[in-house]
Amino acid sequence: MASITQIISWIVRDIYHGWNPLPLPPAGSFGGQTVCVVGGSTGLGLAAAEHCVNLGAAEVIITSRDMHRVGVAKEYLEEKAQANANAAAAATGGGEAAGSSPPFRTECRVRAMILDMNRYGSVVAFANALKEIRRGQGGIDFLLFNAAVIQARYRPSPEGWQEELQVNALGNVLLALLLLPWLRAERRHRAAPAHLAFTTSSASLSNDASKWEGWSASGEGVLNHWNKEEYWPPGLSGGYPVSKALLMYAERELEKLVVGPDGKPWVIINSMEPGMVKTEIQRHVVESSSFLQFLAPIIIPAVFKTSENGARILIMGGLTTEEEHYAHSRQSDGEETAADRME
Repeated sequence: MASITQIISWIVRDIYHGWNPLPLPPAGSFGGQTVCVVGGSTGLGLAAAEHCVNLGAAEVIITSRDMHRVGVAKEYLEEKAQANANAAAAATGGGEAAGSSPPFRTECRVRAMILDMNRYGSVVAFANALKEIRRGQGGIDFLLFNAAVIQARYRPSPEGWQEELQVNALGNVLLALLLLPWLRAERRHRAAPAHLAFTTSSASLSNDASKWEGWSASGEGVLNHWNKEEYWPPGLSGGYPVSKALLMYAERELEKLVVGPDGKPWVIINSMEPGMVKTEIQRHVVESSSFLQFLAPIIIPAVFKTSENGARILIMGGLTTEEEHYAHSRQSDGEETAADRME
């Protein structure tokens, strides 16, 4: 569990970066790459996808469990891609000037795919479909796992797990396990490892995990304990901190699976913590309280980052080096990460 001092320092840093956003990476940072943003139809995910479009990606794949929503997001990103292409064409007089070329790729294909993290069948179907994209050509260059929910009340998924456990932890981990062997097989077709990044939260550090080992030893299990409605954590964030903590533990194990005999990763895995961001994810919590409905319009704009701002941190997960394999975006030990280099 994080100390009060650490939590206060993170909040202060979040507020600071809310008013002083990190600079974007250089133009063309995702030049020619294929990027997949899981949960990319709204909020942070859509903003991250837009950044990748603007930074030269050749193809951006976004997912949602809602076909209409992901279709609207696709049209929005296509408009941005077309605007970039038009601007590049105008800058070269409608074509390439003699002896010159555009500084980075401007054409970008946007692909919308259905993925419902609440259902294992949907996760398996999506993974199988994604594996067909650029098979034998290096696969996906950057995967950003951003799908998450916050519920104000206990709500079971169709699979029988509390929805936050299902979406935020189990769904994300299952998808990663299904894709990692494919990414490993594609490594021989790549000059450098692909990137896989998870959107995490400092809320995960608010858990007191001192009893978790006992639940595991007793046979009850940590997942089974938190899946019971009587143990579902009370408070504004419900089971969100628990689900994000479980995701962090799983990420540590995933990180070990991708390190080769030479000690180098064949997929670079990172967790990216965007801090407090104003998105739709808070809607259920706000709607559950008249007091929060009054307070949110005052506090959120003043303290929380915009999606565009927070997404600047998320896309750094696609720009880390092999030495930064599983380096958290928020370091306290003095080590510099990709996000730190942009400050």
